[in-house]
Amino acid sequence: MATCANSGRGAPLAPGAASFPGPSPALWKGGLARKREESPAAALGRSASGRARAGIGGFTLLEVLIALAILSLCLVAIYQGYTSTLAISASTRKLWKAMEYSHNELARWERKNPVPEVSVSQGEFPPGDPMAGYSWKREITDLEPLPSIKVRRIRLDLFWTLGTTAQTYRSSIYVLPQ
Repeated sequence: MATCANSGRGAPLAPGAASFPGPSPALWKGGLARKREESPAAALGRSASGRARAGIGGFTLLEVLIALAILSLCLVAIYQGYTSTLAISASTRKLWKAMEYSHNELARWERKNPVPEVSVSQGEFPPGDPMAGYSWKREITDLEPLPSIKVRRIRLDLFWTLGTTAQTYRSSIYVLPQ
């Protein structure tokens, strides 16, 4: 009597049955064939649907590492966007402060009677002043843009630093000298 060589159990073959690899059909019909144990290496190579059918749940280590890498890239991008927004906000705040002071100061000089004399002056704002951290330069000059037309230009430059970068805001006003 022949036995099935590949089944490993020595099951007898039916008379006249040909020998073939794998368990015999008699074992399939009777449900006696055991499910093969799956190795962890084989489980890694299966698709998600294959794992679900096999009853294995969870994620593989490779999937978790890829998800963490993607998450870390997203978090770095969000952090860079946030720090850029803070830097731009601080820069804009200082620029608006310089613009407001400059325009108010030039409007005050425009209303001054008599018109200020030609001069150049500069300085820094004291620590208690709202403009502390800024320095200034005021230049009053006479110009003749057209023949026989004289104007006096009052130019105010404000300087400050933002991190390691020097910033400047310049504004001017023109008045008629008296």
